[in-house]
Amino acid sequence: RISSIKSAVHRLDSMSKSFAAVGPAASLTDDDLGIFELAARVGLQWMWADAAILPGLEGLAQHNPFRWTTLEPKFCHEWAADLRSEKERRPVTTRVPGVDETSRRFESAQAAARWVEDCAALLDPVMTNEMLAAQDPTCCFPEYWLHSGNPNQFKDAILLPVDQFKPFEELFQQTYRPISTRDRPCPAKPPCEEANKRVPGGCKCARPDGNPGLPKAYQVCQVLRIEDSDLWKDYVARRCQVSQMRHGRGDVASMTEAPCEPAFTSETTHFFQQTFAPLDDSTSEMYLFHGTNVRSALRIASGKVR
Repeated sequence: RISSIKSAVHRLDSMSKSFAAVGPAASLTDDDLGIFELAARVGLQWMWADAAILPGLEGLAQHNPFRWTTLEPKFCHEWAADLRSEKERRPVTTRVPGVDETSRRFESAQAAARWVEDCAALLDPVMTNEMLAAQDPTCCFPEYWLHSGNPNQFKDAILLPVDQFKPFEELFQQTYRPISTRDRPCPAKPPCEEANKRVPGGCKCARPDGNPGLPKAYQVCQVLRIEDSDLWKDYVARRCQVSQMRHGRGDVASMTEAPCEPAFTSETTHFFQQTFAPLDDSTSEMYLFHGTNVRSALRIASGKVR
């Protein structure tokens, strides 16, 4: 999780090197939120941006660890009050200790305090959700999971019985479209002369009217459900963050109100809620298929899906 935040932090532009008067929460960028979320886990440091032994040596002063004040992550809800208590109208620089390109510069400690408050207003629900999930998994994990009440960290592959295949068979039937693409391998034995040409629509043997042609239906042979405590908590936290950011921008139209048709999977997943966790319309959440081979699917299941 930290590495993903660091990658977002590295997208910071010259904005971080200039004075910034941060406005309301709706004006915050992804970089602002990424830095603050990292700071809430690691800590935040600040110093007077004009601190220097001699004029013009402010940059040298930043390398002096004694000039930085460290705000501990466990007291992140008190950061704004600490910064606001500084009455001097001097510029302030903040940073996440030990992480490059996380510095922000503000016109005053009060401006830095407003930035903290705005970030916290959006990200606090995410952090609260994660803390609750760590204490009580039942508030986070789907009820139908085998590990739904497990308070420990877990990662397991659950083989579903045949009598639970029906929702997946319906998904295949509802979402199937007889469309062949250029990446579909030639099904003929031996392959035809177009097999390696990657022509639009695939070779003639893989098309709906070909020989042997495109499959007309699919049969579900096996279903594995991956139950990963860390991955699910991370997903729920990110979903909560998207919801809060949309509310911050005033973009709260649900999927039912949006001018687009629902996903083909929505009818089945809504009906079989003991197989599919309910969707959050406020984040335009939906279930999607990802076609791949068995080996790649198991590799995805054994690692972290991004």
